[in-house]
Amino acid sequence: MTSASPQHASAFIGGALTSEKGARLELVNPANETSIGQVECNTPETVKWAVSNALEVFQNRIWSAAPLSKRAGVLRAIAQTIRDNAEELAALDTLCAGLPYHRSTLRHAAGAAGWFDYFADFLATQRDDAYLGTPDRTTLVTRVPRGVVALYAPWNVPLGIAAIKLAAALAAGNTCVIKPSEQTPLSMLRLAALMVEAGLPAGCVNVVNGRGPGAGAALAKQAPIAAISFTGGAAAGASIAEAAAGRFIPVTMELGGKSPTLIFADSDYEAALDGALLSAFSNSGQACLAGSRILVEASIADRFIADFTARTKAIRIAEPMDPACEMGPMSSENHRALVARMFEEAVKDGAEPLTACKAPEAHPNGFYLTPGILHVTDPKAMIFQTEVFGPLATLMTFRDDGEALSLAQDSSYGLAAYVWTRDIQRALQFSKALDAGTILVNTAFQRELNAPFGGFNASGIGREGGGSSYAFYTQEKTILLSDASASSAPLGKLK
Repeated sequence: MTSASPQHASAFIGGALTSEKGARLELVNPANETSIGQVECNTPETVKWAVSNALEVFQNRIWSAAPLSKRAGVLRAIAQTIRDNAEELAALDTLCAGLPYHRSTLRHAAGAAGWFDYFADFLATQRDDAYLGTPDRTTLVTRVPRGVVALYAPWNVPLGIAAIKLAAALAAGNTCVIKPSEQTPLSMLRLAALMVEAGLPAGCVNVVNGRGPGAGAALAKQAPIAAISFTGGAAAGASIAEAAAGRFIPVTMELGGKSPTLIFADSDYEAALDGALLSAFSNSGQACLAGSRILVEASIADRFIADFTARTKAIRIAEPMDPACEMGPMSSENHRALVARMFEEAVKDGAEPLTACKAPEAHPNGFYLTPGILHVTDPKAMIFQTEVFGPLATLMTFRDDGEALSLAQDSSYGLAAYVWTRDIQRALQFSKALDAGTILVNTAFQRELNAPFGGFNASGIGREGGGSSYAFYTQEKTILLSDASASSAPLGKLK
């Protein structure tokens, strides 16, 4: 595991690390419970400094007024720099969050580079101005950057989700202040430094650290912030959205989900089984789009449940840097305790445990947890309705399409839904009917860079990805150039 980046996580402002005295949090390696170092809890004054620096750089127009071709060139250089340092960046996220290195964080690093390349390509399709003409006037419609934007990245895909936000915001000409999770600050600090090395002007990206109620809340309340993009929990998202609403600034909020996975009897059985396991347990189950609410058609339920249970028991739990690791530890001791407690409470409430969800004997150190499965008959059961954010899947059966749709729709969330069937008409009908931002038919989750991603209902507000991101980070301005001779007669000159 790399030690190239500093293990003390401070703020990054104006292109340099800066430290302050005050409260600090311990960074703990979830794989072995050893100390990594500390992360500063930045004060409101430091947060204000970061925002002021970003505002100064924006107003200097060194980036905001740069030609699109120049921005694209810097984005491509950043993408290559991420690829050149992918192993280090991935290892930092594994170190902090316990995410499997080969199955998760290396892929997140590749995806991060991909986002910067994508928006470099996207800029090549944009024009500074669009012209709309009539005989007596010309209308110019242009997109301009919003200014200083506040970005919040979560701990479960630290580098990857930060990259989506940063690449789009920078492509649009904004400057940024980003707050990573207090659990995973190291990769963001390293990325910020690498971006400057790749040619991004210092101050275009600033990093602040600390807890959500501290640095996170202070960032949302800064007057110069012109837009906010948040990925994380609903409570924090609501607080940030409230701060934004008071200043009428736009937000995107990706808040979580309890996504249904529908397994029909006519599906490709082995592909559906593989897909259900991946959707439920990838990233150690710590994914907002986890398809952990599994609905199986009754005629194949016994076979599917038996096979799903056997495969779950065979998932290899290992130290997250081990190439054979299929599931690493939970991100923290508190999170492991929460997931285990939710499993135990569900069993007390009547759910049938098919596998245990507990600390494995083979890993006495670290925050490991065996993947749990619960067979549920009550669709209103707490465990069937509440996001767990861990390796805990619930199984329920349905008799026909009507019941399948009713059960799938019975949720306050709407981030994603997975449909496994060979019947294309059924797939299309369910895709149109399901209230979810992304419907995946006969596949585990894949990200289409051009497509918008976000949720319905309690899963959030707005969309990220492709043109949706670029539109969010810009504002349209209309300039109307009129032929003076064709204008209406001025007031007060009628005879």
